[in-house]
Amino acid sequence: MSDRAGRLTCGRDSWNRPRSCQRKSNNTASGALRRLACVLLVLVPICGAGTARGAVPQRMPSDAQLAAELLALAGDGFRIRETDHFTIAHDSTYNDLRVLIGRLEGTYEAVWSFCEAIELQVEPPQSRLRVLFFNRSEDFARHCDRVGLSADRVAGFFSPESNVAVFGNVMTRPEIQELTGHVGRLRNRIKDLQSGPDAASTRQEHSDLRRRMDAVRLRRDAIVEKFNRLVIQHETAHQVFYNLGVHDPEGGDPPWLVEGLACLFEIPQTSQTSKPDRVNQMRLADLRTAFGLVPGDMGVCEADAAEAFTSGRLLPVAELIRGKDLWTEDETQLSYRYAQAWSLVHYLSGKHRAAFSEYLRLLRSQPAGRVDDFRSRSADFEGVFGVSGDDLQRLWLDYVVHLEFKPEQALR
Repeated sequence: MSDRAGRLTCGRDSWNRPRSCQRKSNNTASGALRRLACVLLVLVPICGAGTARGAVPQRMPSDAQLAAELLALAGDGFRIRETDHFTIAHDSTYNDLRVLIGRLEGTYEAVWSFCEAIELQVEPPQSRLRVLFFNRSEDFARHCDRVGLSADRVAGFFSPESNVAVFGNVMTRPEIQELTGHVGRLRNRIKDLQSGPDAASTRQEHSDLRRRMDAVRLRRDAIVEKFNRLVIQHETAHQVFYNLGVHDPEGGDPPWLVEGLACLFEIPQTSQTSKPDRVNQMRLADLRTAFGLVPGDMGVCEADAAEAFTSGRLLPVAELIRGKDLWTEDETQLSYRYAQAWSLVHYLSGKHRAAFSEYLRLLRSQPAGRVDDFRSRSADFEGVFGVSGDDLQRLWLDYVVHLEFKPEQALR
């Protein structure tokens, strides 16, 4: 709830709903989906008076120098493609590039619309945003090595220092090529059967092969969609927020806010612009798993909540507000913390929009590269929202455990 000033107020503790505290076993993904999911969830960026409201800024003028610098960074065999808001150096096919462009521009528009929705004035960048798109996984890996990263740990990234977003083509990843090859082999087998005798046994085999092919194709498409959301849309959201001036490029903003905002834009793009507060079912699934919830549970008992925090799967909200880093070497645990950051931003920006916008303006007004102590960070937050971290934790818990969960949309 909130008072008339837009601040949060605490009522009685309503988040503690009766439920068995027996720990549920978590479902785990397998095969190619599980292997890539581990990479997708480790998306820590090496990572900031406006135009008329109601319209996304139009196409920006060309910048030959910008394109030349990007080509020099990319290497031989690359060419430039300009869109309304991005300059892309790529060596990919048109079809793969078209998918990337749709995700980039869709995320730009969604972030701009979000800023409008919370009445946060921003200025468009002075030039197009730079993107590197590697068609081959090995070339992406070599580039990661050059900048001190491991392609085994990141599937794409944005660096505020270079102001460049870097992606590899998901369709050329070995696990995706393996699944695509499997689909092709099944399709060829079906064609062979279609040219043979029309016996009852053959028709049954044809039906079985068709079901298997559809299942493999759906699994492959789910991995690709997850990549496009968790990598391309997430990192592009970082890039746009930094270039609209929302974040401090020198790293002064709290990690929960930086990551939580980017996670807002991992939802299907068909609904991003019209519904910026739509639930990210992928992150909600992770958060529910962190609490030990299963589909149908509408509450979390006190013991399970306490265990989620003491185990380190989630961080106390008071520590997040003070600026504690989300990072951990445990990839599954990291995915839980990203989900927590998403849900906190989703709650504050959706239910306390005016105060959230004021908080962003406050952060933006402070000196670049600031290093605040824990006390000043908490004071800034409490001064805007009127609630302590401990009280916010109870309000947040009550909110997130009642979000509608749709397992079929979680891409598990």
